[in-house]
Amino acid sequence: DGAKVAVDERHSIMPNGSLVICDSVCGDAGLYECVAQNDLGNTTVMGRLDVQGQPSASVRPGEVVIFLGASVSLNCVASACLMPTIEWLKNGVVLGGENRSSLTLIDIAASSSGIYTCRTSNDMGTAEGKATVQVIVLPSVKVEAHYIGETVRLDCTVVATPKAEIIHWLKDGVLVVLNERRKLLKNSSLLMDPLLGEDAGRYTCVAKN
Repeated sequence: DGAKVAVDERHSIMPNGSLVICDSVCGDAGLYECVAQNDLGNTTVMGRLDVQGQPSASVRPGEVVIFLGASVSLNCVASACLMPTIEWLKNGVVLGGENRSSLTLIDIAASSSGIYTCRTSNDMGTAEGKATVQVIVLPSVKVEAHYIGETVRLDCTVVATPKAEIIHWLKDGVLVVLNERRKLLKNSSLLMDPLLGEDAGRYTCVAKN
């Protein structure tokens, strides 16, 4: 490209005038000129060197933990001597129309959780970089009462990501004390058997993730 080639550990000139390049890199590509001269004049021969190689890819950030409704951008860092094409996948499925180096997820839903892949390709091969997105869904709790004779069972349904655990029950804001009549079942339901007048009140299921 018009600049004199410096002889170093990678570039050497043989006795016959040949230029030898070892461990070629993308920066070696370009237009080369061989100039020969003597007392009668000089002559120049030109040739172009193209360097090819497989692409590489990584995604930054590589791990994302984010709340429901937020936004995030995943950036594909791709490199290759020949400019690669880019496509994005989620859980192995191609995301149509997403062929830029940055993938932006807006107003994230619970279904946005997954493994995102940036796939880069050129004539020499394919490379992939991956990122994991985990969407945090704050616990949503629903309590249902089931009456069987003199017995009542309070069931607590919790929707959350990551999975939430029921840690205790409250009655009118006060921690429910378990005993022989008030029992916590394996599924965290609260069983009261028999049901007494003192059990009347507002029950709250407390879950945490």
